[in-house]
Amino acid sequence: MSGPRDIEPLPIGPALAFAAGLARTTGGAFVASGIVFVVVLVTGIIGEEAYSLPSVFDAMLRALMGGVLVVTGAALLVELLRGIAERRMRLRAAERRHAQPTAPRVPVVEARRLREDPYGGIMVLAWFAVVLGPVTALVDLVSGFDYDGIALLAGVGITLAAVALFTLRGWLGRRWEARVKRLPGPGGGARMAHPRPAGAKRRDGRWAAAGFALQLGAYVFFAGVLLRQPCRDCDPVDYGGGPIEGVIDALVSVGGVLILIPIALLLLSTVPFLVRTAVLERRTLRAAREGALSPSADVDAQLTGAGALSHLASGLTVIGFLLVILGATPWTVLANDSAGDDDIAALAAFQPLLAPGWALIAAGLAAGIAGVVETRARRAAIHRALPRYDVGVAAEES
Repeated sequence: MSGPRDIEPLPIGPALAFAAGLARTTGGAFVASGIVFVVVLVTGIIGEEAYSLPSVFDAMLRALMGGVLVVTGAALLVELLRGIAERRMRLRAAERRHAQPTAPRVPVVEARRLREDPYGGIMVLAWFAVVLGPVTALVDLVSGFDYDGIALLAGVGITLAAVALFTLRGWLGRRWEARVKRLPGPGGGARMAHPRPAGAKRRDGRWAAAGFALQLGAYVFFAGVLLRQPCRDCDPVDYGGGPIEGVIDALVSVGGVLILIPIALLLLSTVPFLVRTAVLERRTLRAAREGALSPSADVDAQLTGAGALSHLASGLTVIGFLLVILGATPWTVLANDSAGDDDIAALAAFQPLLAPGWALIAAGLAAGIAGVVETRARRAAIHRALPRYDVGVAAEES
């Protein structure tokens, strides 16, 4: 045998805990934005096709879409910077440990993640700039408006920024690869060491059923939409108020329900999942302290997945961003020129949701940071109780 055989997760300092915990906040922003987008799309079309809804409802839907765009854009930028910062801090921690020959080995999950390039988000920005730059320049050249060359200069600047981003991405990627190559390999195949328990298989079945309901609902929903308007540029089809009109209304309504109900059920199932995960974690820690812990699929899951606190952080931030997007409608509706003063005044009733929304986001961030620290401590306790055990390592070196 050569080198250390014991395993210990990388240390978590305050800065790394914040960067890693912030992932739950940005992830919650994406999930909340996706939920609002789907709800707005479905209810908006249902309201237009099957029911006669008041103008304030249409103004609210438009305002919600404005909030989605703002939240998604901000979350994308924060996630890009957050991911780079977290990976760099983890790599420095791994390098410091590797410099000590007798230090514990990094778990396979962490070692493999270190090899993932953290600069992929720069490529997204670069390709976005590649498209935006020429389009902005063409606006100045072919439009009938007098931009005095401002759009042309902006387009050239954005295009040059894209070239700079591609160059920066290549340089950073090569430096990262060179540093990672100096680290020891992960030491095993990326596979679960034990069959998955029945509870996990049942959860997978529920996810599959929810996904099937979403797909079926989408097919039924858009079948009704296409019957009304076969293509984007086509004029809406008038069936003269006959039975086909009722079929279209039914397709749109039933399809919308099939889309929205699985989303609601999955959100409601979060609480039982959190309780079960928390109970399982306490049992694992108790068994580790008593020296009675043995390898199992549940132990594998705790060495590879997030803990109950982290899942709670995601749930809090999702609810928080939903409230913030809804509470911000008095401001985002101002971008809608068709909204009347009465509609704007009516949406002001949602403004009080902003305070609890931001409070939940702050609580989610705190829970996310605490979850990172707790997960590291729990995994360290597992590895101390099972010093030669790691998910994905079939056999120890000898």
